[in-house]
Amino acid sequence: MNGVGDKGKNTQNLKDISALISGLEHFIFFGTLLGYERERGIIEGDDDIDIYVCASEKKRLVELISSSNFHIDMRLRCNKSPHFLQARRTLDGIETFVDFYFYENEKHLSYILERWNFRGKWKSNENALHIPKNLIFPLSKKPFEDFEVKLPADPAGCCEYLYGPTWKTPQKKNSEYRIVVKDNVPKLVSKVGASVESDIAAPQLKPNGEVLGKVRRFQGRLLIVAFDHSKPNGWGAEGVTLRIQRQDQILEGIVLPVGSSNRIVMRMDRDISGWASQDDVLVSYVRPAADADADEIVLASNVTLIDKPLDAALDFSIFTFVRDVISYNRMLKSYADYGFTTENTEFIAIDHRKVNMMNGYQLSRFAQARSKGRYVILCHDDIELLQNSHSELLSRLGELTETDPLWMIAGVAGGVYGSGSTSKPKKVASRISDRWGPGRRVHGPFPRLVESLDECFLIMPKSRMPQSTLGLEGFHFFGTDLCLQAELAGGAAYVIDFHLFHYGRAHMGAEYGIQKNAIEQHYSKIWPGRVVGTSTKPLSF
Repeated sequence: MNGVGDKGKNTQNLKDISALISGLEHFIFFGTLLGYERERGIIEGDDDIDIYVCASEKKRLVELISSSNFHIDMRLRCNKSPHFLQARRTLDGIETFVDFYFYENEKHLSYILERWNFRGKWKSNENALHIPKNLIFPLSKKPFEDFEVKLPADPAGCCEYLYGPTWKTPQKKNSEYRIVVKDNVPKLVSKVGASVESDIAAPQLKPNGEVLGKVRRFQGRLLIVAFDHSKPNGWGAEGVTLRIQRQDQILEGIVLPVGSSNRIVMRMDRDISGWASQDDVLVSYVRPAADADADEIVLASNVTLIDKPLDAALDFSIFTFVRDVISYNRMLKSYADYGFTTENTEFIAIDHRKVNMMNGYQLSRFAQARSKGRYVILCHDDIELLQNSHSELLSRLGELTETDPLWMIAGVAGGVYGSGSTSKPKKVASRISDRWGPGRRVHGPFPRLVESLDECFLIMPKSRMPQSTLGLEGFHFFGTDLCLQAELAGGAAYVIDFHLFHYGRAHMGAEYGIQKNAIEQHYSKIWPGRVVGTSTKPLSF
């Protein structure tokens, strides 16, 4: 069972926690402080104990909690924030709670800064509380029933800061007021006199905030509850959390965006069993939609949160079809010689010595999904670096980005943009050594805008890789396809000054003609009449 509103057990928790963490910089706050100052005890119906702890004491706090009969469930959303922890323990079969809020006490500031507070939106700077230090320090110890607790310097001033000038007048949280944070200061918004959702009289809340309702229908975790009168104002809002009690069963549910003036439809936190239509239930308000739908993701073992930019720790992910082990090992050594190390580069070899695992078009899609580097390189196993290092390649890419922030793919050889013709020799820009000549710089300067690239070496930023065309396959022209897809996406392709040797012989067998015809047919629907120069034969669309 849940110990909501158990005054005696909250008092016991405060006594035990105060003794456990007496050596840490801390003090009671929020509802616990309000109860001390206004009622000289725990507020009737309060559901937990609230304690502020200096953020520098968090590690020690966790150690102390771990050595006690309290426990911290790290699976809970709230406990994944660096600024809040909830400890729990069961007393006489009832689960109870102690909430710890971690504040930052910077010497150069006139206030302490606390990020979780009423809303739990700790990533928002606007939601952080800036509590004046003259309200907090120096801390003091005062009696609380038969034990002592630590208090801020001005308890009454803190209560007025938190709950406004009417803090001495008891009000029901959520049903009669709510707290918002504006300009880093809490503001109490009264709900007294607020209009109801229909002209049917709203039910009177019981002293503990419960309203009598009846089960109308349930299935799995779907529950419909009806009231004799209109539902309380605000209870039908999407995302609000309500508590449902039927006899000794207590469940919580999230309000769904469907229903009527006197009906609420909810998704419950577990399946409903043993209930019947027309069963009486007690319904109470737990928290507003803003808290129920806070900005923290509940991470299970099969959930991965991407909360940082896509740029990875590695600079390069290099993918290669391996047909010849000797060639590939020479290629690896040349990369190592020029500073491509385990700290900045990963190499992924696709073994094609016996059977082709995938074709070139599939490789680019696989590489984007598998890569860990900021840049993805697709290269042949028969290339070797000759001159330029890891740092120089990064420099070349930086220069290219300054020239064209929207570049999407680069290489070392390709057809110059607009030079393709069926009647004139094509222009191929290249910075390469191969069987046809050493150290060639053709049709520079670099970087040079091109409309195709040779597949011997392709490099793409992972954050904006072009996508190869579905339906095309093979090992010829997938570099050209990536260039054309980049163009369609608003990007561009370039040859860059990165010198390497390519051992290839430019084989053009029967498959070459089939794949050439396939890519020409595909792009003839997009650019009819266009001729694209490549490092082998021009493509006629």
